[in-house]
Amino acid sequence: MHKIILTTLLVVMSSSAAAAWVRVDESPSIGYTYYADPTTVRKNGIIAVMWDMTDLAKAELLPGVPGDKPIGSYKQHSEYNCKEKLTRRVAGTAYSGKLGGGKELMVYEKKDSEWEPIVAGDVNNKFFDIACKK
Repeated sequence: MHKIILTTLLVVMSSSAAAAWVRVDESPSIGYTYYADPTTVRKNGIIAVMWDMTDLAKAELLPGVPGDKPIGSYKQHSEYNCKEKLTRRVAGTAYSGKLGGGKELMVYEKKDSEWEPIVAGDVNNKFFDIACKK
């Protein structure tokens, strides 16, 4: 009986974790699908932070990934200036598989990265809306 309860609990917990990622947008021409995790939004004054993920339809080589290994997805920790409508990537991880699966190919942290303006219609505008409107 305990095994059934434990198994059920694990299934529910893993389903909840998977449900945190919300599909935000896609770019069929380049084969990218974009997700946000609204449960990770944290605000401090005019600054909001949130995790987002880009899933690639087909693994590809991207600049900066050591060993020229193709990536299937990457997660990024992004900051948003909700007053000035700016964004910057402060950390991230590239994965060999889809939806953050497979091997970690690269982990980076760039706390001093440059702020960039958010362009209307861009996926970052959609991420901004989720992070700053929450």
